Amino acid sequence: MTLSNTGNAALTVASLSTRGNFSQTNTCGTSVAAGGSCTISVAFAPTSAGALSGALTITDNSNGAAGSTQTVNLSGTGQDFTLGVAAGSQPTASVSPGQTATYTLSVAAEGGFNQNVNFSCTGAPSEATCTVSPSSAVPGSSVTVSVATTAQSSTLRRTPPPVGTTGPQALLALAALMAGIAWFCRTSKLAGARLRRLIPPLAAALTLALALTACGGGEGGGSGTSPSNPGTPAGSYAITVTATQGSGSSAVSHSMALTLTVS
Repeated sequence: MTLSNTGNAALTVASLSTRGNFSQTNTCGTSVAAGGSCTISVAFAPTSAGALSGALTITDNSNGAAGSTQTVNLSGTGQDFTLGVAAGSQPTASVSPGQTATYTLSVAAEGGFNQNVNFSCTGAPSEATCTVSPSSAVPGSSVTVSVATTAQSSTLRRTPPPVGTTGPQALLALAALMAGIAWFCRTSKLAGARLRRLIPPLAAALTLALALTACGGGEGGGSGTSPSNPGTPAGSYAITVTATQGSGSSAVSHSMALTLTVS
């Protein structure tokens, strides 16, 4: 707006003020010279949706006395959107680990709002993920919130036996070897000479038996399981879905809380 001084003396400007969801900046200063003018810029920053009204008031000495006022009525329409649970859906869901909980939300316009809204999701428990599909939508659309949980899983592991442990196979082999030597000594006159010739292969057989035991035949060897994924823990969790339009100080944002129960 333009404030003009049509008189033949300087116009004293005491104040410029606004009310309602409006603000102003100006080039007027404290006075406007005779025949001069200044500019007043008004900005509208609605705090709610729908039709809103306000006013700009100029206080000066235009009537020859301090305290004279001129008023300009202002109006604007606040645009916004709402986020809610879609018809037929619920804000709560219960699942077992490994299942996916789903919620359906809807976006509605207020005051002619028609911009894209972006979605984000937080609050998912450990070993679970939360996604919104689609990630952006216009008013009048529905979006699906999915929280995918994880079931516990395990992997097979083999426990190596202690090195040097004597198992049943080695004991049987050793017992058979000793029995054979004893029988041979009792039945053969040439036992001494022959025994000396048999010592190397018998020692080799005994060494092989012990080696096989150390590689897995001894007591303590076997297999077991160890958890590789603990899964989503049981409990009740608050999932927060946030819808945002714009960025920075001009962003409009609304959030909604959903409840997830993992049994």
